[in-house]
Amino acid sequence: NFCRLMATNPKYDPAGRYHPDFVQAMMNDGTLARKHQWHSDPRYGRNNYGRVYNYFCPDDGIVSLQSVQGFGWRGIPDQLAAGMENLYQRAFCQRYTTGGNPTGQPFEKPAWQEGDFRYDGWATNATYPHHSGVTINAEALPQVFELTMMGSSNEGEMKFKTGIAGEDRYIDYSARAHEGVWQVKETRPVLELHAYFMQPGHVLTENELSAVNYYYKTQFTGGRVIGSQQRMEYRLLRNKTDQEIEEMAKYGDPVKFSQHSAIVMDPNVQEKAVAYDLAIGNCMAFEDPEFWLRLRKLADWRHKYNPDEDTKTYYKSGELSQKKTKRFMNKPNDVLPKGEFGVVNEYHPATKIDPARPGEFHHKEIPLPQWDMPEPASHYDIPSTGQKMVF
Repeated sequence: NFCRLMATNPKYDPAGRYHPDFVQAMMNDGTLARKHQWHSDPRYGRNNYGRVYNYFCPDDGIVSLQSVQGFGWRGIPDQLAAGMENLYQRAFCQRYTTGGNPTGQPFEKPAWQEGDFRYDGWATNATYPHHSGVTINAEALPQVFELTMMGSSNEGEMKFKTGIAGEDRYIDYSARAHEGVWQVKETRPVLELHAYFMQPGHVLTENELSAVNYYYKTQFTGGRVIGSQQRMEYRLLRNKTDQEIEEMAKYGDPVKFSQHSAIVMDPNVQEKAVAYDLAIGNCMAFEDPEFWLRLRKLADWRHKYNPDEDTKTYYKSGELSQKKTKRFMNKPNDVLPKGEFGVVNEYHPATKIDPARPGEFHHKEIPLPQWDMPEPASHYDIPSTGQKMVF
């Protein structure tokens, strides 16, 4: 339905040609210089309005997880893509040539060879199917190329790996948050104003933590009282400073790239594929630096100045918006659009059969939730600050 919606763009042309009036308008406003004449070659002047291009990477170690298997890794199989005349797909992976003439044959991932990249989580990652059932139908590009895997230029034990200063360091170390990689534990004497009513094991409230931060002139993110009644201390957590993180980058253990960013980090993809698959026109916001700066902040959910309040709340506490996110996750059929361009929400299995017991005549069909509820967390796991703490 998304593809059908995109095809309603008034500039969409199934043959990929621009209307002469549109080309003339771009020349008139300076978007297209007359000397370039790019529209004389269909490889350079393709009209991409109303088209959908799916780039997928079978070497992606993130969306290949058993529980995900997204089309950014798998591609969209022909049985699902059938009838979407404006859907085009390109594959990017090691030792595969991208940008040639479409053959009409299903994509086949090159067989693994010694020295190739292989994601570490083989037990949790799905294996890319030998018969993909995904036809690469995107048009030929002016120049063919192979994807450059992240870390492929490194040698020896560091091949496909990076120190934690690499592009995937926040993803990798966030996944190992239980190790306290980004936080430091410190102890401080209990303030006199707290000593009269606190007991060992007490988790600091937000107001109590603010008093501690004010007194010690630091930025602790959480804490609790430890020790004995006679000698109590705070055990506090704070985030590492930029200097401490840089020290981690120098001396931290190497981690393997997930290749989740391989497509966007390879300049060849941007220069030789993306540039020809995008719809072009006069950018009305080109000279609006505030607009671009806001977009950059909005795109990074870790940015402390992200203009979206729900995003900042999620980054600080891990709490998702009930109205804008949780409701879509838990009750999608109540909020997703329906009708001609609506979303078909199908997940499997949606029900399970409970066999009839002795004395019962019929089996029971029990609906299954779309998302399994997590195990309830204890008071120590979720302190009042909303931060997950490790003690």
